[in-house]
Amino acid sequence: MDSVGERIKEIRLKKGITQADLAVALDTTTAAISRYELGKRERRFAQVQTIADVLGVSVFELYGFPSERQIQIENSQRMLSRIKEEIQRNSEGTPDETLQYILQLAADFFEKDLQETVNLATIAHNAQVQATLLSQPEKPNVPPAVQKIDLAQKRRDKRVDNLVSMFCNYSDDTQSRILNIVAIFGRLNSAGQKYAVRHIKELAELPRYQIQKAGHDKT
Repeated sequence: MDSVGERIKEIRLKKGITQADLAVALDTTTAAISRYELGKRERRFAQVQTIADVLGVSVFELYGFPSERQIQIENSQRMLSRIKEEIQRNSEGTPDETLQYILQLAADFFEKDLQETVNLATIAHNAQVQATLLSQPEKPNVPPAVQKIDLAQKRRDKRVDNLVSMFCNYSDDTQSRILNIVAIFGRLNSAGQKYAVRHIKELAELPRYQIQKAGHDKT
């Protein structure tokens, strides 16, 4: 499963940057970088942005956004920057209140769109980390050289891949909710997970929460 950690490692190696170099730039340890590249550690958006700056790439490239979507995001960021400059210029001297109102509406629109993109990327990343941790069985403390290939592990990884692939069939809002559930679910113990599943099933039986028409819930 292609993850933020894997993309960081790939770009880092292409640019000849060692884990130690990245650790120094981020004021952390090589062990922390290793855990992050293995998908075993969550990072906030601001932290991923810092890593992107060090690697010289777009933060949304690390999150795996398609190139077309990255271009849209970059255009929105540039447009928001220009609008804010216009707001500042118009506020000087005797401002045109109508123009200021229109500019602020436009700025609010772009800021909301960018924030929703950031939220979705962060939720997806955190859910991906939790899914990776859930898919890994507990292993004895044996040196990597003597560990054998775990076929069960491969099957678990494939199930996680299939699960994430299923999200593509839903709207962005629904994907965000599903991924948020996965992230929270991974923090529960066995009893908590069983309790959560039972209550989700109960909700699904209530008419007020059921989909009223064919297709996926788009709300």
